[in-house]
Amino acid sequence: PFASSLASGGSLQQALDAADKGAAATAHMQPKRGRAVYVQQKGELADAGAAGLVSVLKGIVSALQ
Repeated sequence: PFASSLASGGSLQQALDAADKGAAATAHMQPKRGRAVYVQQKGELADAGAAGLVSVLKGIVSALQ
């Protein structure tokens, strides 16, 4: 979502918002690979990789502004 938003002419903040929404959407997805397949999570948490990438992107956007 971040790259798609930027490619369509969105601002950095719009791209960051899209990435945040995309990461949150992973909470409702069924895992197919990795740790999430065999570790039962209680509650609905976003994928750790997606959440981590959003944190990195927030840092980059903050540094660029």
